[in-house]
Amino acid sequence: MADEWALPKICGIVGNRPVDLLTYSQGVLFLNHLNYHPRPIFQSYSAYTSDLMEVNAAYYRGDRAPDFVLCRLQPIDDRFPAMEDSAALLEIFRRYRFVAQEKGLLLLERRDDKPTNAAESTVLLQKDIAFDEAIRLDEFGASAKLLSIRATDTFRGRLTKALFRSPHLSLDVTTADGEKHSFRLIPIMTETSFLVDPLLRNHDDLESYFLGGPLPRIRSLSIHADPEARNCFEDRLSITVREFQRE
Repeated sequence: MADEWALPKICGIVGNRPVDLLTYSQGVLFLNHLNYHPRPIFQSYSAYTSDLMEVNAAYYRGDRAPDFVLCRLQPIDDRFPAMEDSAALLEIFRRYRFVAQEKGLLLLERRDDKPTNAAESTVLLQKDIAFDEAIRLDEFGASAKLLSIRATDTFRGRLTKALFRSPHLSLDVTTADGEKHSFRLIPIMTETSFLVDPLLRNHDDLESYFLGGPLPRIRSLSIHADPEARNCFEDRLSITVREFQRE
């Protein structure tokens, strides 16, 4: 495994300086004997509440943040990729720059020109919507956009969550070129804003985002629940779309 996951280029750049890894392939760091400095909730899919996400985001804003981050989008269960550890990911976008890539991992280095803590993002849209109601994003210009969603549980939903787990929703998006994609949403995770536009699906999209390359842009989106899950939520969802500025 050490031979399979050897990262000579990345190790040559990082040396013994501290490094973290998004999202959950931390074994790569140990196989390469890198100086691992993990964020508090060290595997992204486990940061599933607003409080846990904020703990990780605060780590990257603080003085203990590592010099480097290895990054690889690996959403589990077909989740929307930028939803997992979303607050930490936004801080990484603002505070780190692309250095290299090797074996599907991006190496990001903390910038010398540390940005100030982000001010409240401009709200582009805030409204209650119905399930499957299409929301146009292309009407709000070319800036990157954040999305947050708040779904209210019914009594059945609260009971289902207490005895089993929260039902899943799906985010259905249509890109500017007409392609359609569907991703799973975890309602409690979507209460924290996540990058929805441009659409980051994989390693190549993430690299393109850091380098300013072309990416799929979202024309419209809607939120869907299958009939069983539909009974677990109130009829209306509250959504907020905000502008995201990396600088």
